[in-house]
Amino acid sequence: MRFVLTSRLKEGATLGEPLKSTDGKILLNKGEVLSSSYISKIQKFVEKGVIYIRESPEDTKLLSKVRFWLKNDLIDMITKSAYKMDSIQSSPRTFSAYKNERDIIDEILANDIIVSNMADLFELDIYSFRHSVNTAAFSYIVGLSLKMYGQDLYDLLVGALLHDIGKIFIRPSVLNKPGRLTEKEFEEMKQHTFLGCNLLGREYNLPEAWCIAALEHHERFDRSGYPLRKSGKETSLIGRIVGIADAYAAMTADRPFRSGMLASNAMEYIMGGAGTLFDPQIARLFSQSVMPFPVGTIVKLSNGSMGVVVQNYSDCCTRPKVRIGEEGDDSQIVSYIVDLKNDPELKNTTIVRKVTV
Repeated sequence: MRFVLTSRLKEGATLGEPLKSTDGKILLNKGEVLSSSYISKIQKFVEKGVIYIRESPEDTKLLSKVRFWLKNDLIDMITKSAYKMDSIQSSPRTFSAYKNERDIIDEILANDIIVSNMADLFELDIYSFRHSVNTAAFSYIVGLSLKMYGQDLYDLLVGALLHDIGKIFIRPSVLNKPGRLTEKEFEEMKQHTFLGCNLLGREYNLPEAWCIAALEHHERFDRSGYPLRKSGKETSLIGRIVGIADAYAAMTADRPFRSGMLASNAMEYIMGGAGTLFDPQIARLFSQSVMPFPVGTIVKLSNGSMGVVVQNYSDCCTRPKVRIGEEGDDSQIVSYIVDLKNDPELKNTTIVRKVTV
């Protein structure tokens, strides 16, 4: 069985548990096949809620696909984006029940409720799914830098995965609007924090830390965020971490109506907002542990050269070493390395874009 949003019920679905009224009266029995009239009544009676249905063959295929993508995308994003992942993991702390991120991810994949919620984001749109995965990966990397382990690290990763689940309740015309939201539309958008927290807490009875991530990821250090305008000290650690990861992931992602911001520019925005928008300690750790241009990234420099990133610096993440390949006089490719951080002659040379092959 799986939980399904009432707004996403399909004709022919079978109830996995009896549907009851608030006073305990059975409205529909377990095993009832849902007709269009039943669905209309359920959606009216159980507004913005979930019910159990028996898993159909289509659901099984969807959940298998989500598990596959979730595992591969999370591991890929964590391993390629973290600065010296091996050295972080070999620090003096232990993972208790978890040896590494693969153990944590395997436990996540075994949790049907988590996977079902990720399937809802997947069905909402692929951007929402990938954004949640990227936010979780960046949050996890920061958690490692903070020496988090065991249940705390697991809660951080899952909370970040589910932080935007409330967006499944937001109208698509608002969620995917290419232009600036009106004041009324923005008020609707802000409700995704409350709706996500309520869904995870009241409907699913999931851990408080996961709910807090959904509620607080738009709070800001200087009280300029939403929904409760909390200060940095009032916002939980998980809320502050996921808030930075969410902002960075959103800025760097491509959308149908705009291209993503250059990763180095997004990182400079995070660092520039330290102490105002973002917790300064976490912003600093973020810039030291999440690499805007992972090793192997093909980049174009402002002087016109193109090359591959071969080394990053944790104290200067936007100015890596790059191996340049150029055609020589004899038409042979000449390869050499430039150091954007330490070469004084390159102080005005920057990375202007990533190149997709």
